[in-house]
Amino acid sequence: MSERTVWLLTRAINAYDQEGDYFVAVFSAKPSAVALQAHGVSASAVEHVLRGGGREKFEEEWFRLEEILPGDGA
Repeated sequence: MSERTVWLLTRAINAYDQEGDYFVAVFSAKPSAVALQAHGVSASAVEHVLRGGGREKFEEEWFRLEEILPGDGA
């Protein structure tokens, strides 16, 4: 069984940064803009999320996209 890279999409909500990140989706390949939008990412944020995402200014919620390599997890 070969191990493969996956892409993890999480969402954070601004509650003084106390809530942390929530799991949204996992992808077997880097997701497309359409796939991200299907999981709640706004069209205006798609390019930012494809570069990794995170908070940009003072928005109330934001997404992160992270590539998880084999052996990175516990």
